[in-house]
Amino acid sequence: MTHETNTPAALPSGSSGTGSSMSGKKIESIIEIAWRRKALFLGVLFLTLMAAAVALIMIPKRVAAEGRVLITRTSSVNSGTHDPDLSTFLNTQAALIKSATVLSPALEAPGVEDASFFAGVRSPTTLLKDDLVVEPADNASIIKIRLATRNKEESRLIVDGVMKAYVSHVASQKRNVALDVYDRITSDRAVLDNQRIDARKMLLHLQGEARTYASGDSKETTDLALQKMRHLRDVVNQAEGESGKLKTQFDEALRVLGWTPEKFDEKKLASATAVSAASLGMLQKNLSALNQQLIEAKRRFVPSHPAVRTIQAQIKDLQLSQAATLRVMFETASTLEKQSRQKLVEQEQTVRNLDDKAGELDSLSGRVANLDNQIATLDQKLKELTMSENVGFTASEMEAAAVDETSASPNTWKTLSLAAVLGATLGLLVTLLTEWANPSIGSMHRIADTIGVPLLGTLPRLPGASGKEIAMFSHAKFDAPQAEAFRSLRTSMLFGGGRCGTIAVTSSSPKDGKSTLASNLAISLAQSGKRVVLVDANFRDPILHTLFDLDNAIGFTAVLSGDDLETSLRRTAIEHLDVLTAGPRATDISERLNSSQFGELMNDLSARYDHVIFDNSSVNSSNDARVIAASSDQTILVVRGERANRFAVAQARDALLSVGANLMGIVLNDSMSTGTAYPPAGDRREGSGDHPAETMARFRR
Repeated sequence: MTHETNTPAALPSGSSGTGSSMSGKKIESIIEIAWRRKALFLGVLFLTLMAAAVALIMIPKRVAAEGRVLITRTSSVNSGTHDPDLSTFLNTQAALIKSATVLSPALEAPGVEDASFFAGVRSPTTLLKDDLVVEPADNASIIKIRLATRNKEESRLIVDGVMKAYVSHVASQKRNVALDVYDRITSDRAVLDNQRIDARKMLLHLQGEARTYASGDSKETTDLALQKMRHLRDVVNQAEGESGKLKTQFDEALRVLGWTPEKFDEKKLASATAVSAASLGMLQKNLSALNQQLIEAKRRFVPSHPAVRTIQAQIKDLQLSQAATLRVMFETASTLEKQSRQKLVEQEQTVRNLDDKAGELDSLSGRVANLDNQIATLDQKLKELTMSENVGFTASEMEAAAVDETSASPNTWKTLSLAAVLGATLGLLVTLLTEWANPSIGSMHRIADTIGVPLLGTLPRLPGASGKEIAMFSHAKFDAPQAEAFRSLRTSMLFGGGRCGTIAVTSSSPKDGKSTLASNLAISLAQSGKRVVLVDANFRDPILHTLFDLDNAIGFTAVLSGDDLETSLRRTAIEHLDVLTAGPRATDISERLNSSQFGELMNDLSARYDHVIFDNSSVNSSNDARVIAASSDQTILVVRGERANRFAVAQARDALLSVGANLMGIVLNDSMSTGTAYPPAGDRREGSGDHPAETMARFRR
């Protein structure tokens, strides 16, 4: 038969599967976790509600009374609801109401001192200060006074006494407040007036300095200083250009003489005759003419002829004269450039000094204007302030103290509602902390819900002194109860639906028992009369050749490199079972698995055998397992025991699904649960009743 591989696009050799589209730790939503641990969640919620109910029974209820005092500010010193000082003023008055100045007279009101609220209390004033609530109302000149006691009539009586005591205190203090305000404003104005006088003197002095600025023997304004600075910059740029040009010409003249700017004959150059700048052009013309004569003389005479030497001597003298002239011109230009730069620096300093003076003048002018405004404001306040009984503010009872029946505390429904919310929050928190503190995979019955992959079966712990005995358990101890687990798994796999020609066996972590499962599953299939080949695809840690006492000189990697498959297959003592060992270690195994040779090998093995079982490396430690799983008909994920880390298992699951592997389900190895490899395909127990394909389709959605 022909096996058509479903090999995906080549995977990077360095990929480990950790970058899958789903995070390995996002196994379940918070609601799913809370539902799975609903007993713990409901227990925390119940305890919180019980605590709230006990508190409602133990804490006595209090009823509040509230009154309001209206503050009328007749002075315009600080008036209006939009006055920025209003909030501070009202807070100050609220603090005054809670002081002993007001509370002591309030306690002397008829009926207040004998109230049961103060019974057995050594300091009634302190108790009243602690329990009394005094606060300004929003966006109004109103102060609210509120007190809650066990007796609603006492609450009203005490609040009424505090309001009357405060109104009386304000009435007696009005005149003193007005005088204090007048004295404060007068004192502030005197201070500001002295500051304004000093500032104006400084301003006049600075204005005299800033009109002109001294520069040598002349006077120049700021505009003239800037204009002169720009002119000097142009002069410096022009001088710099002229100096550079003459330097270049001088260097060229030295080069013609066979010298360099760093090394030349100073004595010869000093003895040469320098001409004026105007005569330099004529000198260069003469030099050009002599060069033409030299060319003609060399054409007519030999180089040693007297006529040739005479012309060469004349050219040499003119070249020295030219170099000397250019040197004088260059030094003159350099001197002019330095002088211009010095003047520019001095002029820039002059401009900066003028700018500093202008900045000081603007700052001081602004300060004088600000002082004028402040003094004008205080003058206006003094003008409006009159020395009469209406100056300052008054306080009056806006609303008499009244009992608020709805304010009874603690409120039963509010308390229980808050306790329910708090209990639900604590329940979720405790549930999540418990879930994250215990990362085990959990009970075998919850694997499908926890991981989202069906449970194919559980394998008990196998007795055996060595790995070889455990790997050959189904053959050596055919009638043992533990061997029945592998045959039950075989039945679940063969009759669970779907093609099972090629099966990849892998795990989330090393040492989970995938080689044990692969070998015993292969033996069980062979015992049923099926032709089976067991392939060691754990290239980094192969073990099948050791378990079956086979030579590993040739094998899987050798066949991928071109060796003959027939000679690489090894017969075993078990009828119908062959083994293809891992073969020599290869460094480029990932590239070979992504090659066409691997697909051809899969087709060849499928044509020879009824079942091809791959013993892979763990998914989370190697990319090879993903490649082989993607090319196989079915993939089985082996997990060791109920305490396996579910995050690692979920990461392996996501890595397999990300490459299109057909994940048949999970086999729980070394399980402490009793029984054999259950549930089979027809079992409808919770968490495993659906067909594996249906469970995986639901997970993918």
